Amino acid sequence: MTPENFKKGMLILREAFPDRFAEMDKTSMKTWFQILNDIPDQDWENAVLFICRNHEKPPLPATIRQVVRLSVHVLSAEEAWAIVWEGVRLGQNKYDDPVIQKTYDAIGYPTWRILTYSDANAARAHFFRLYEAFRKREDTKIEFCAIERSKGVNFLESGGQSESERHLRQKKGSETKNELKI
Repeated sequence: MTPENFKKGMLILREAFPDRFAEMDKTSMKTWFQILNDIPDQDWENAVLFICRNHEKPPLPATIRQVVRLSVHVLSAEEAWAIVWEGVRLGQNKYDDPVIQKTYDAIGYPTWRILTYSDANAARAHFFRLYEAFRKREDTKIEFCAIERSKGVNFLESGGQSESERHLRQKKGSETKNELKI
């Protein structure tokens, strides 16, 4: 990732999570960049936007990496089933992938709790149908967001500013005071 794209993403994170990122000093910024600089620019942009849209708490570098990893490889229904089946065996009921979590929740904790190997085939088939439906819905939502972004200003290219904000800054001839240094 380029330093410029990193700065733009961090500006967006600062706007979305001001309590966490407002006071980041130059050393912290350099550390975060060293941890995350191997992420491709497009994956970084997608991860920042996904986190801002879907997370209530500010991310750690590991969270950003996990979002990138999940977005790069979309799990098949079979792979998702393997994750959930192992989780059920271990008593897990929370999953990082939102589609897996929706599918798990749709089937319901009581069902998972009493599920045995003998009736796993029926649950597996039900899981596959639900997972594919939720995955398709999620993909449609992502496509819609991409279309909406392409219609308007590219938020990352604008440094997290709307068209009107950029116009006002250009008109005044002043530079943004939110510039990050790395």
